[in-house]
Amino acid sequence: MIRTTYILIIASLLLFVGCRKDDTAFIPYPSSIDEIDLFLQNTLDETTVNTFSLKGGALVPDTTLVTSGGIRVSLANTDFLFENAQGDLVPLSSCNDIKIQVIAAPDKSAWMANLLPSVNMDGMLIDHTGGVFIKVICDGQEMQLADNRYLKIQVPSSALQNDMTLNYLVINADGGFSGWETGQSNSVFWGEWPGQQAGTTQTGYEILAHKMGWITASKTLSAVSFSKYCVSLPLQFDHENTRVFLSVDGTGAITEMKTQNNPSVFCLDQAPLGYPVRIITITKAGPTYFLGDKETETASDATIRMTPIEKSAAQISAVIKGL
Repeated sequence: MIRTTYILIIASLLLFVGCRKDDTAFIPYPSSIDEIDLFLQNTLDETTVNTFSLKGGALVPDTTLVTSGGIRVSLANTDFLFENAQGDLVPLSSCNDIKIQVIAAPDKSAWMANLLPSVNMDGMLIDHTGGVFIKVICDGQEMQLADNRYLKIQVPSSALQNDMTLNYLVINADGGFSGWETGQSNSVFWGEWPGQQAGTTQTGYEILAHKMGWITASKTLSAVSFSKYCVSLPLQFDHENTRVFLSVDGTGAITEMKTQNNPSVFCLDQAPLGYPVRIITITKAGPTYFLGDKETETASDATIRMTPIEKSAAQISAVIKGL
């Protein structure tokens, strides 16, 4: 009787263990993309966002707005500069409350925090001058530039490049970014203007923008050939809880890599080969953050493997700000 009881107990334990083994299916970290995006936004320098208020109710004279970072936005012929969404001309003198928001993304950390892509509409990586976002509000209504009108934007730079072209960021119906489309030709020039300190001058790019929203000047990164380039993470790190970025050394290019068929494999379809790059992954699982940080080089049809490690929010923020 005792032996029979032992046999039954052992059989029950084996059955329990067997069931437990079958039931331990892999469960990825929970969705946290919105939390990651908020974390990235909080890494932004507050001085990158500038809001200007102009006095309406009378003719608004030609004026140049200067941000804390030295970006200059010039408004001319202000009663003929803007129109509403219906295409009706809106003189600034008819507005009682005028707000102009200028957001700067001067470096890779700001580009990353704003989730700006560094790809054109063909998926090719671009080097750029940094991004500028401009929005004009008249009595609570968002304006757009009137036909054949433009804003002159002056962006400081000490390393001017040839062959830069005007680009506007294309926004999807869901609010995401598709890439940068080419704007009007002959709209980007080298320039020099008074610096922020008395008696100084500033060099940079002068951009003639015929649209508002996100604006940049850029050129495509050149290479002998291009190829798909991917990053593979352990299965618990996927597109629901992780963002992966590729930064190209020596350029302004930094862009998010996206998943396709495998939720834990993040790819860039048209990577220029032979460039030194840095891969940054950011994951949030509950209160815990994970960081992947690897320097490597783009290669044909390559998939590199990374295992993010636990880091504090402050440590990850320092990495982002140091890009």
